Amino acid sequence: MKAKIATRYLQTGRADLSKVIPLQTPFLIFVDPSSRCNFACRFCPCGNAHRDLWRVGRTADIMPFDLFCKIIDDLEGFPDRIKTLRLYKDGEPLLNKNLPAMIGYARKKNFIERIDFTTNASLLNKELSQNILNAGVTRIIVSVEALSEEGYNEISNIKINFQQYIDNIAFLYENSGDCIVFLKISDLGLKINEREKFFELFGNICDEIAIESISPSWPDFDISDIKNDFKSDIYGSENLKESLVCPFIFYSICVNANGMASACFSDWNHKLLAGDVKKQSLVEIWNGDYMNRLRRMMLEGQRNKIDVCNHCGQLTYCAQDSIDDSRTALLEKMFG
Repeated sequence: MKAKIATRYLQTGRADLSKVIPLQTPFLIFVDPSSRCNFACRFCPCGNAHRDLWRVGRTADIMPFDLFCKIIDDLEGFPDRIKTLRLYKDGEPLLNKNLPAMIGYARKKNFIERIDFTTNASLLNKELSQNILNAGVTRIIVSVEALSEEGYNEISNIKINFQQYIDNIAFLYENSGDCIVFLKISDLGLKINEREKFFELFGNICDEIAIESISPSWPDFDISDIKNDFKSDIYGSENLKESLVCPFIFYSICVNANGMASACFSDWNHKLLAGDVKKQSLVEIWNGDYMNRLRRMMLEGQRNKIDVCNHCGQLTYCAQDSIDDSRTALLEKMFG
């Protein structure tokens, strides 16, 4: 197998948040090209399987190109470079036909270090792959949901040509150049004894690969009917410890496809709305009262009083950083 076992999260070069907070410039910006998805996965609240759970006002949108350009132009207002621009949040980015142009526009700016996105890859073809790669994307994360057409129909309620799907990913990898192709599947998509089959099918057509454990990470979304044994984090470690303070709101912010800014990427139901980039700059929103109120409440140990945050599993099953031990010092440093 050519690919190395890796994680979706960067493991090296991570900053010690306790030493750099408060950040004048976020490390990570999520911009969602599409809050629509062509899949209806059982385990995901963002797609078409659970639209009955969406609150009033939570819509499925395609981000207009001019709005995207405005957001990217806003980033120049931060004093430092953005480490990662992630063109993904709720939906399938490839549904936005302007995705290559978006990547290209962002890449031409000298204030963004890395550009990546996550995709189910079902819409890939040779022309689209080449356009995306030529635009200058840094890393592409491909979510494989099953190892057969029947499996895709069961898990995602979608019909695909599985061999064509593999061939399209192979073309992407073969022409990827400096772009990293990372490929992952959840244990939900693997039947008994299929781990080795997964590596055999995909291990030579990506740079990095992983099997993840499905976990109850989405806030206010119950997956106990799919799986009820959650003894490990997404990478299999049973050393589970729930953090008191969410680190994400201290180093990242999101813009939904309709232009409303969310405080967190887990805000699938668009409740933690921090501002509107159509009316405000992203710099203003990042430094605004709403974000600072959430940060202060977190540092004061009031996470359970924040709707969405009080029922979020990210900090138990997925988070890579913890600032719990520094919260008192950070509270004094940030708010006096």
